[in-house]
Amino acid sequence: MKGFWIMQKSADTAYTGEVASRYEQDRHTEPLWETEQEYIRQLLAGWPVGGTLLDVPIGTGRFLPLYFERGISVWGLDISEDMLAAARERYKEGCKVELIIGSAQKLNLPSKSVDHAICWRFAHLVNSEILSTILGELARVVKREFVVQFYSLQPGRRRDVGVGFQIKQAVLLFFSRVASKLPWAKPWANIRIYTHFEGDIEDRLRLLGVKIKRVDTIPDRTYNVCVYVIACDS
Repeated sequence: MKGFWIMQKSADTAYTGEVASRYEQDRHTEPLWETEQEYIRQLLAGWPVGGTLLDVPIGTGRFLPLYFERGISVWGLDISEDMLAAARERYKEGCKVELIIGSAQKLNLPSKSVDHAICWRFAHLVNSEILSTILGELARVVKREFVVQFYSLQPGRRRDVGVGFQIKQAVLLFFSRVASKLPWAKPWANIRIYTHFEGDIEDRLRLLGVKIKRVDTIPDRTYNVCVYVIACDS
């Protein structure tokens, strides 16, 4: 088990090199990818035209065309310079976006300085402690609403998890590490994945003084994808 543990990469070191350069190429044919694009398009249609938005992590900028259609000025933050380089290559001039390298745990923005924020395909890459810090930072800098997407969010709270669940998670982790070394494994197969619990997330949001406006589900054959839409101006 120890040898396989070493293979697992954290989010702040994994999205570089080939993983970054092939990020959208390897994913845009996924059915979920297009479903997510349509979800964000409809979400933005419900927000006022214009305004400001923080996309963290922005990655290669997959949602930027949708933001530009709505006249939104964007702050795009990512911890990977390689991912940001791919975004800069695609959107060089004439776009209302500022791409910045940095950590979601400490946003270099004043309090209540952006109207909205989107945090997508990220929560499963950080542990519960780091995720709590990120939620706190989003609640601090956002004036209106922010959105956080989760893969396979578990019911209940961590303290309620039994031995059976823990064994299942250990087995899944072991085989994912084995699979990441197979010749046909995707470049991102050895990135470490974390499980979060809906009760823990909702407790944290209540402590932050924000309101869960709604929880949407996105249909997918593989993952239980849900999106928390969180209001900061209530």
